[in-house]
Parts: sequence; structure tokens; C-alpha cells
Amino acid sequence: MHCELCGKPLTPDTAFLARIEGVQLTVCPACATHGEIIRQPQPARKQQRSEKPRPAQPLPRKEIVEEIVHDYAERIRKALQQDGRKLDEIAKSLSMKASTLQAYEQGRRTPSLDDARRLEHAFRITLIEKIEVTHEPVSERRSTASTSTLTLGDMVTIKRRKK
Repeated sequence: MHCELCGKPLTPDTAFLARIEGVQLTVCPACATHGEIIRQPQPARKQQRSEKPRPAQPLPRKEIVEEIVHDYAERIRKALQQDGRKLDEIAKSLSMKASTLQAYEQGRRTPSLDDARRLEHAFRITLIEKIEVTHEPVSERRSTASTSTLTLGDMVTIKRRKK
């Protein structure tokens, strides 16, 4: 807190409330002489901290998430080569377009979990892995900034489209 006239630093026990030229200002003792003193400085009081029980911190939440393996294209390519049938025949047996299956094989598209399950079942390969994800309670998340306030970036994950 600073004197509103001269800018000198103030503490609660040195701050006067004074009316100077019709305006109420928080001022230092020297500037208080320029007007009518409305309130004298109040001596600092010791504040007693009440010991309130803290609310229980929420526990981190764990969740099992299924994801497509990173080398799915290579696994699908090997399985298609070992099968020996034409791509059209395999796609028809999987109720899938040949172009979709080819895009999976070349890594241009990531298969949905349903398509990955069909491919796993048909070729006896593993395309889906289960990952345990731990979600921190919001109160414990730390912002990367020096302040402890949350930003939109702390709460949202942005997925960018490939152009």
C-alpha cells in the first residue's frame, strides 16, 4: 500500500484516511496534515489462525485406455503379405473397402478401434494396446507459468489436423 499523494510506502499502522480537497485518500502522516483526518492509523493486530481441517485431497483417477500401436502399418503389411490373397478379396471378407485397407497398410490412415479389432481377429495380430492413464485432480495440476493459476492450456489438449 502506498500514500495516494506522495507515493511513500505505507503499512496499516501508518496509513491515515483523510479528506483532502473533498476527496477521501489513504495517506502517510506527513500528507494527512494537508486535510481533515477521517480515521487514524490502526495498530496491527495479531491474527489468530483457526485450525480448520483441510478437505481431503481427491485421489488421482486411473483409467485404462485402448490405443492403436504405433507400428500398425508395418504389422498390417506383414499380415497381408503372409495371407497371399488379393487386397480386394481380403477387404471384402472384412467388410471394408480395399482403399481403406490399403491406407491402413501404407500408414496414411489410422484404423478405428472397430477396424483394428476386425484386423486383429482376421490375421491374429495385435494392433490395440491397453495403457493405464492417471488423471491428476485439477487442484494439484501445476501451470508451467510462474503463477499458480490455471490457464485454458492446462485444461485442454489441442489436436491439430494434418493439412
